[in-house]
Amino acid sequence: MISMDDTTPITMESVHAWAAGRLARSMLPRRLTIVPAVPRNASGKLGKVVVRWHAGGAS
Repeated sequence: MISMDDTTPITMESVHAWAAGRLARSMLPRRLTIVPAVPRNASGKLGKVVVRWHAGGAS
């Protein structure tokens, strides 16, 4: 899941290439999703349940 503003051009290919240069092949994400904002809970932490829902996994 990637959060970005409208001023920064970004492509899935550029994100994958960036990650491939820094992560082991087994650690590369299988899917990438661009969202308007990363979901946060009331404490400001990453909303894991919402992220799983966006990814299509179980909550």
